[in-house]
Amino acid sequence: MNETKCNKKMDLFYSLDKNENLPLQLSLHLLICKKCRSTVRALTEAEKSCAMPLQDMPNMNNETLLKIMQKIDSDYKYEDNIEPVSLKGWVIAGTILIMSLLFFTMFKNFALSSSLSIIIYLIYAIIVTVYCAFFIAVNLDFFIKQIDKIPQKYFQQKGQ
Repeated sequence: MNETKCNKKMDLFYSLDKNENLPLQLSLHLLICKKCRSTVRALTEAEKSCAMPLQDMPNMNNETLLKIMQKIDSDYKYEDNIEPVSLKGWVIAGTILIMSLLFFTMFKNFALSSSLSIIIYLIYAIIVTVYCAFFIAVNLDFFIKQIDKIPQKYFQQKGQ
């Protein structure tokens, strides 16, 4: 890759806040450029190892800690309500897509002409393509982080 282009993309990465989603242009660059992807991965691992001692969260049910926090902020109340990320919406939408395909397949012979069924299937194909594209776009950050976990033997060229 072009050195100046890589430097600009890395500057963009350095300007991000911790745990901020990667912009699309940076994500695409990291998919293509192994050097930048390796640098980002090394920086992420270094940050994780530096933050390891900080991850031991004290027991916030401890009365002393609660009193200290309430002196700092009189409205403080400890709430451990971190919501997990859910794929429920994606699963429901995918199930609806599959059910609609089965519906059109079973009932196409009864009420639809062949030209109308072709149009319906083309529209359905476009909807599935858009669904998959949105799923990948929304979760692109996850896929980029997982790409380096694939063993290198799958990326070697034949004859090596």
